[in-house]
Amino acid sequence: MKPSLLHFRPALLLACCSAALLPTVRSPAETTIPAITPDVVYGHKAGMALTYDVVKPTKPNGAAVLFMVSGGWVSGWTDPAPLVAGALAAKDRNSFGMLLDHGFTLFLVRHGSSPFFKVPDAVEDVRRAVRHVRMTAATTGIDPERLGVFGGSAGGHLSLMLGTTSDPGNPSAPDAVGKVSDRVAAVVAYFPPTDLNGYMNDQRFPATHFPMEQCDAVSPIKHVTADDAPSLLLHGGKDTLVTPSHSENILAAFRKEGVVSELIAFPEAGHSFTGPDEKTASTALVAWFEKHLGPTKTAGNSPAGTWKSTAALPDGGTRPGTVTIRQEDGQLTAVATGEQGERNVDRVKWEGGQLQLEFDMERDGRRGILRVSATESAAGQLTGTWSANDDAGNALMSGAWEAKKQPTAP
Repeated sequence: MKPSLLHFRPALLLACCSAALLPTVRSPAETTIPAITPDVVYGHKAGMALTYDVVKPTKPNGAAVLFMVSGGWVSGWTDPAPLVAGALAAKDRNSFGMLLDHGFTLFLVRHGSSPFFKVPDAVEDVRRAVRHVRMTAATTGIDPERLGVFGGSAGGHLSLMLGTTSDPGNPSAPDAVGKVSDRVAAVVAYFPPTDLNGYMNDQRFPATHFPMEQCDAVSPIKHVTADDAPSLLLHGGKDTLVTPSHSENILAAFRKEGVVSELIAFPEAGHSFTGPDEKTASTALVAWFEKHLGPTKTAGNSPAGTWKSTAALPDGGTRPGTVTIRQEDGQLTAVATGEQGERNVDRVKWEGGQLQLEFDMERDGRRGILRVSATESAAGQLTGTWSANDDAGNALMSGAWEAKKQPTAP
């Protein structure tokens, strides 16, 4: 959020987000550019495409972080290649560069932009973006249960909305994306407005020109509950555009509900971080995501045993089953039993408390893969998702999946 956004010039994208978030563009020759997939379409509205860029590090760690491209709820486009090059050249202090250097896959998410669209529209767009990222996780090679989100100012507001208002998806949604969860596992918010009551119909921010009765629905502080994502808040003590009370108040709400949360204050900083503050903030951001998006530690060395599973179906129902995993000479095999009988699992992988099962499918001449990806969220408890994809990698359907390990008979 910056008053200058009234001009709505595309060049203001970099001004929309603080220097702590977006780097100074430098020559691509200064560093090796990771794999970049620009303009992935995650939805359409008003005859236009909603897009994000995917930036894959050279040594991915399996986790991903979504960056909310938003300042004053204005979301613009810039070429990601020089942006990423500049980030890596400044990876000693820049959040993008640090994240890539630590193996995080980045998603640069754009939403329907002010003044054409308002805050509630932006919230719905970024929620859809998370659903799409989860649905296509197998294609991008990330773990859908290890998603973080961050942004500055309006981007911080959107990040907190994702952390406080997630849902498991709507089985009756008209398209596949809407059926998927928009849950994120960790949030970092730079100087975020958390209660929009003080900004409604502000002439500086046309995105706030929407009915007053919708204000609480898009104010993160109104939605704090015990199951919210762990949230790190970063705020300048001299910020007059979004006063520190916004972060202080939601921190108090988080702690009242027992949500893992922290506020780092920068006493001399305003509505941006530069110099040592930028480095401190970026370092804290990466540490937060490493802590909360790292592979879950497993209580045992093997998943061998019998697991009672439940898969959520697109029609709202559930399907129970059993997965029996065996380990012999270091090799894992598995058999799945359900309503359609017994079947061998074609591929089984277990690493760092994460289980992946794959079944080769063929029906009516079409081939594909049914994949279960789950993490040991507690000893003897797996939670994750299942998805069916055709042989081109296109998602056909998906849903939540969980399993509980059965006691070994004496």
